Amino acid sequence: MTKTIFLTAIMLVMALSLFAQPNAKWAGKWVQNKNNSVTITKVTDKNFYFTFACYNGTNMGEAEGVAIINGNEAISNPEDEEICKIKFILKEDHIEVIDIRDDDCMMDAGNGVSYEGKYKAKKAKKK
Repeated sequence: MTKTIFLTAIMLVMALSLFAQPNAKWAGKWVQNKNNSVTITKVTDKNFYFTFACYNGTNMGEAEGVAIINGNEAISNPEDEEICKIKFILKEDHIEVIDIRDDDCMMDAGNGVSYEGKYKAKKAKKK
């Protein structure tokens, strides 16, 4: 009887792990400093939705879109040569963001605003 319960429990855990999102580690709010953050939502096995909110004094930059996941990297707009691309690299304790720009391609960012850098996961405040 105990062996049957144990085996049933193992099978249940294995079945539930099939439904777990392997890319869920991307999800959440990531913060570079008090002025810059990126929020990643709607994570699937292939992509995620991102929203940047970045500031430099009174100048601001807001970018949003979908990034395609490939292992521990993701790139926004990988197929479109006319649109700027943002590369996300998931590290052990942070996300590295690289703003890939072409000479004639400008992101929606104000003077001195950059999306690039190291973003750490924002921890929930204790109540």
